Amino acid sequence: MADVDGDGCDEITSGSCCIDHDGTGLYSLRMGHGDAMHLTSFFPLSDALQVWNCHENKHDGTELRDARTGQVLFQYFNNADVGRCMAADIDARHPGLEMWSSRSGGYFTCSGEFVKAHLPVNFAVWWDGDLLREMLDHETISKYSPELGDSIVLLQMDGCQFNNGTKSNPCLAADIVGDWREEVVVRTADSRHLRIYLSSVTTPYRFHTFLSDPVYRHSVTTQNIAYNQPTQVGFYFGAELKGSGRLFRGWQF
Repeated sequence: MADVDGDGCDEITSGSCCIDHDGTGLYSLRMGHGDAMHLTSFFPLSDALQVWNCHENKHDGTELRDARTGQVLFQYFNNADVGRCMAADIDARHPGLEMWSSRSGGYFTCSGEFVKAHLPVNFAVWWDGDLLREMLDHETISKYSPELGDSIVLLQMDGCQFNNGTKSNPCLAADIVGDWREEVVVRTADSRHLRIYLSSVTTPYRFHTFLSDPVYRHSVTTQNIAYNQPTQVGFYFGAELKGSGRLFRGWQF
């Protein structure tokens, strides 16, 4: 849920369609649904929102679209069932967020450039001290290394188990402490205990808690509904914010 058309009311984006706040259809791409969708701002220093969506119709693959109009900005066609996709700023060499899927074999930049890489696809987390995002998949937090084209393990949650089989989701991943990095709530393998993992990495960056952002708050509350999705914020958050002096809805970067 997010205010995609700037009228002060939230719209509901579901699969390849969007429902306006008054219950009427804002648009539909008629591509059906996929098991993952990411709504946030993909482009540096932009206020507009986009959607990265995967599809299981064995044709439309994954597409990046304007969250307000439904206009497709970029599409990677695939004749397979594309069940998972991710979007996060993981590589500071390229402006904007990177996006990939379970079928892409690497990631796409916002300009459509393809970079071959091995990446987890289920979840993401803001964990260490920089402005990039880390991956959260199968009881592991890892960080993408452009030099290796692969991910480096930062934390292995020994004795724990994620949920939903191949979806591999934690019980919750969110900024529940309030410093903008995210905590991970996960069950032990025997389901007798819950553990909360907090980052011990220092950071030079200070922001209001992400929970101040309505889009982020919605993404936390819907995280345990249907197929779990990671959190996203309703503004651009990535490496380009460093020293930008950017002011957004009272946030100073």
